[in-house]
Amino acid sequence: MNLVPRLNAPARRAAEGFVDPEVAETPPARRRPRFARVGLAAGAVASIAVASLMISNAAANSSAVTPLESTAVASPGTVAVFESRGSDVSRTAEDRTAVDQAATVRGQSIQAENDAVAQAAQLSVLQSRSSSMTEASDAITAQAKKLANKKNFLIPTAGALGSPFGMRLHPILHYWRMHDGDDIGGACGQPIYATQDGVVIKTESGYNGGSGNNVEIEHGQIGSVDVRSDYFHMNKFIVQVGQTVRRGDLIGYVGDTGLSTACHLHFQVRENTVPVDPIGNGYIKSPNADAAPTTEG
Repeated sequence: MNLVPRLNAPARRAAEGFVDPEVAETPPARRRPRFARVGLAAGAVASIAVASLMISNAAANSSAVTPLESTAVASPGTVAVFESRGSDVSRTAEDRTAVDQAATVRGQSIQAENDAVAQAAQLSVLQSRSSSMTEASDAITAQAKKLANKKNFLIPTAGALGSPFGMRLHPILHYWRMHDGDDIGGACGQPIYATQDGVVIKTESGYNGGSGNNVEIEHGQIGSVDVRSDYFHMNKFIVQVGQTVRRGDLIGYVGDTGLSTACHLHFQVRENTVPVDPIGNGYIKSPNADAAPTTEG
């Protein structure tokens, strides 16, 4: 029995000392050591073994995991969100009814509070308006009284009415002409009083076209007109231009100066500088021979 192992052709040639021309021609520097070729082969086998093991483990794990069901995610703010929430939250019909009733009661309470606030605001406005109207009414009443009192002139001196306002036959000139005031008879030297509050705007001494010694007082605006009063034929006056006088203040004395036939006071009222009837226009009452000047007019 032949115990010598049979060798393949390359091995047998190598044993016989046969040299492969290609191997013989390869430079020594390019030849890989034998142990290097063996290491590379062993590394490749190990890599293949590891890869096989990993594939086996992955297959085992995948078979053990239960696949997840596909779940649709609802977008925020959509009906699906509330439907999803409704499926998770369990409420009975009684719970929903209680919530609805509570919401209704709260809404009614808020509405009642709003109505109360609105009513209070409206009441405040009405009260303020009423107060303003009352104040305006009081102011109008006070102004009306003031105007009435301001037009209620004091009779400037005691004595009876002589020649009234209007056309007359002049007692000295003996022809008809306008008499633009009221003649109030009185004794010479009798006091003459300011008929209303005002400021002295003129004083004259001498003949002065027949008016003699005279005084003019500005009373200001009464109603819609500017009002002044004049006092003619005075014996003398005791006031000066620019002086403020009050109703009833002494301004001079009855005289007979200028174009006059006897001691008397020619009293004149002007509206916007135009002479008007003192009695007919409601400034003074008709003088009485026995009456002295009073604050009653």
